[in-house]
Amino acid sequence: MTRRVRPAGFQYSTPSVGGLKLHAGLYDPVRLLGAWNRAAIARPEGALSFEQKFGGSGFVKLQVEGMVQPLSRLVVEMNGAKRLINDQVWGAAAGGRFEYGPIRLGASAFRGKGLGQYYALQNSPVVFSPNNYDIRSFTGIYAQAAVVVGAVQFSAGAGRVSVDLLASDKVDPTLSNAKSQTGLSLATYYSISDSLVLGLDYFRFQADWYGAPRSTVDAAGANVILPGFLKGERQVVSYINAGATFHW
Repeated sequence: MTRRVRPAGFQYSTPSVGGLKLHAGLYDPVRLLGAWNRAAIARPEGALSFEQKFGGSGFVKLQVEGMVQPLSRLVVEMNGAKRLINDQVWGAAAGGRFEYGPIRLGASAFRGKGLGQYYALQNSPVVFSPNNYDIRSFTGIYAQAAVVVGAVQFSAGAGRVSVDLLASDKVDPTLSNAKSQTGLSLATYYSISDSLVLGLDYFRFQADWYGAPRSTVDAAGANVILPGFLKGERQVVSYINAGATFHW
């Protein structure tokens, strides 16, 4: 069992003005260890949200947010000279939630550099090239829907995170880079009471890779990059889960 420690930080949210709120914060920086080991300043994050109830059972919420974090790494040249290389991790996201009567809808998307596949600021080789430490960019989308009929809720969701290839990835025949991860979920929940909910859900996970660039070896034994890529790898895993949740 692992436990993630939340970084220290400062955050502030303005009072609601007609449902509009501004959120701002400063947090301890997160380094990409093994590559970008220096993060000299705190990381600023901000969000603007709007939420409103309407029509008795209606509710809408919209939000945009972003963050940026400068990073650097020290390079020692062949002559012993030291040089500091600077870059930055950044991300922007937008999403919304809509409810009316038995209908629940939600959707979100993000775009950024150095974010990762599982959580923001993921410290993983998928985030940067193992050869030159250039940082990759990511795009994510997610949507979900639910219908509540009495004590029963039917839910469905789908999402994908995609990884951009670096220029150096396209000429490295030794590496098949991560391309995308896609998830699809279906679920049914039954509320026996306010405290006890039974659930049955299905989740399909798919991971895809680009495939290594096509290459050949010339007479001198050097790799020569050819057009196109080898067939990318794929992994598919399906889960079925049944259980109960007790609230107290």
